[in-house]
Parts: sequence; C-alpha cells; structure tokens
Amino acid sequence: MHTLKTRLSVALSTFAIAALLSGTAMAEDTLRTIKFLAGHTSVAIHDDLVERDSHIFVFAAEAGQEANIQVKSLEENADLTIYQPPSKIEHDADGLDVDGEILQGGKPVPGLDPGATRHWQGKLPASGSYYIELVSDRGNVTYDLTVSIK
Repeated sequence: MHTLKTRLSVALSTFAIAALLSGTAMAEDTLRTIKFLAGHTSVAIHDDLVERDSHIFVFAAEAGQEANIQVKSLEENADLTIYQPPSKIEHDADGLDVDGEILQGGKPVPGLDPGATRHWQGKLPASGSYYIELVSDRGNVTYDLTVSIK
C-alpha cells in the first residue's frame, strides 16, 4: 500500500525528470569571470547552453593586448558578441543583458545581428572589463570557448 510519503516522492521525482527533459524549465542566463592562471595566457571552457539563454563571461585586459577569442560547436550554432569597456551588466525580466559598445572586427555570421561572430582576433582598444555574450542561434548547444590574451 502506498503511503503519502511514497506518493509525494514519486510526484517530485516525476516533476524533476520532466524538468530535465524539457531543457528550459530551470535554465537561466549566467555570468562567469574568466581568470587566467599564473603563467597562462589562455582559457578553454567546455559547456552546454540551452536555447534562448545566454552565458556571459567577463575578463580584464589592457589596451594594446592581443586577443584571440573563438567559439566552436558541432552544429556551428554557438555565436558570441564581445563588448568593450566601459560596458556593464543589466538585470531585466528576461535575465542578464550587456549594455555597451560591441567590439568590431570579428568575422560576421551571415543572417545574424551585426557584431555576432564565432571568432575575433586583434588588439584590444581599451583597458578594463570585456564581456563575451554567448548564445545559440538555433537549438541547444554544446560549445568550446577559447580566450587567449597576450
């Protein structure tokens, strides 16, 4: 005979499984700080992104440093936009947004907003915090983000 505790446990387990299978039930935008280990100039990040969410990364750099920022995904559906200093994070009903000037010069992705790219390389124009906003242009995505600063 099922007790109330058993029924409640089954109901909660069913809800948790449904939430995991839906993929978007508990997803949200995230902000992460990129820190380079002593003696290292590069960071590699492997992660998953749910459609309609974004991962935002921030790193500090100096004007004139060389940067190489690239995102790769199996279906080429991960795109990034880089914002130069002075930019800031804003919280709104949809989650996190970056407010600032887009760093120009990346290879554009056809059909997407100006500034969307998968690869940016060049000299950074200003000292301060740079934000990388990573999104999926279709479906969920597993990506590899590499940020190199010299």
